Amino acid sequence: MSLAIRVEGSTDVPVARKVLELAGWESPFAIIDMGGNVSMDNDLRGYNAAAKGSPWFILRDLDHDAPCPGALVATLLPQRQPLMCLRIAVRAGEAWLTADPETLAGFLHVSRAQIPGNPDGEDDPKLTMVGLARRSTKPTIKKAMLPLQGASRRVGPG
Repeated sequence: MSLAIRVEGSTDVPVARKVLELAGWESPFAIIDMGGNVSMDNDLRGYNAAAKGSPWFILRDLDHDAPCPGALVATLLPQRQPLMCLRIAVRAGEAWLTADPETLAGFLHVSRAQIPGNPDGEDDPKLTMVGLARRSTKPTIKKAMLPLQGASRRVGPG
């Protein structure tokens, strides 16, 4: 059985891939980056209708759209189909990454002490990750994660 997968943005793709692998789904996955929550939210009811016959996995950030994930799910998808799996990352998928400080510190080549102790308390976890990348001792991390000079994007190309 194939699994339809949608994520809010490009930084959510590896997070979704790992979550699904840990849940026992076979890789490779065809993960569709929706380019933001507005596009995803507009299509969510259609995805839910499709979930009557096939499984769907949707990963969306909470951001500041509701006081908690349950309230957001109730608003976005009040009649969820049994094969629909909608998961809300508090505040964003990047907060999930900072919840594993040892692994993240090793990956980014930063001190463990620099990783925030309360990931869900970070106002903008994506910018927290960019800030950690600025402190990295590894040039490839900085090149991938930091915004290019003069770019309007808040994150780097990787």
